[in-house]
Amino acid sequence: MSSLALRALDRAAAGENPLLSRDPAKNESYFTFGQEILAVGAGRIVAARDGVPENDLSQPLPPATIESAPGNFVVQALDDGTFALYAHIQNGKVRVHPGDRVRRGQVLGLVGNTGNSTAPHLHFHVMDRPSPLGANGLPYVLDRFDLQGTVDLAADNADLVPTPPPQERRRRLPMAGDLLAFP
Repeated sequence: MSSLALRALDRAAAGENPLLSRDPAKNESYFTFGQEILAVGAGRIVAARDGVPENDLSQPLPPATIESAPGNFVVQALDDGTFALYAHIQNGKVRVHPGDRVRRGQVLGLVGNTGNSTAPHLHFHVMDRPSPLGANGLPYVLDRFDLQGTVDLAADNADLVPTPPPQERRRRLPMAGDLLAFP
């Protein structure tokens, strides 16, 4: 599995809010909003949806259904026989279509805030069949990433706690709140 930015920040120092830069009620304030989503490996696109509007962060989410939860999404059949879901993609920014052959690292779309999502982020998982929420999730690891720090996402003040060297991690799955960089 190639390196994938589950959460991506260019810079964040201890004490800064590592998730957003300005107004928490605007999608554009979140560092992840608009970041490129890269294919984790070679494969073929088997499903994609675009056209779901961005969530308004000042309004409650509508009730989620199995159909609406992923928002705009891409499902990729990986060459190893598994499937990858990339969900909550920005409206109008899905860059692939069913039947397209993609290579590892190819841009699939931009991170957004669509579907059952309370803030801009990428939801990614590997699954056993091409159904975003009707498949069984499968374990996976990332080839390589640098662990920059961790953020307690449940805390009122989401401070970044930097990771001391060595920061490089290989063949691991990051945990919730991990801040990653990809060399």
